[in-house]
Amino acid sequence: MTPLDNEDLPLVTRREGARLIRETLGLPVTKSTIDKKAMRGQGPPVAGYWGRRELYSRRALTEWALSHLSNEPKHLGAA
Repeated sequence: MTPLDNEDLPLVTRREGARLIRETLGLPVTKSTIDKKAMRGQGPPVAGYWGRRELYSRRALTEWALSHLSNEPKHLGAA
């Protein structure tokens, strides 16, 4: 876990984080996308837990989402 400052608060759930990314960055991220990436160890860094629920800082979510942008499309294989 990383130290938090006021810019990181309030913390958000995965569902709220996906909405934040869509609304502020315009990227097509869903809770399902974050769930899948997190299960593979490729999700945004967790700021803390409330019970068993992961919570994320807004800054970390934004940085994570922007780090997945690329200059080239993904190629799924030869046609």
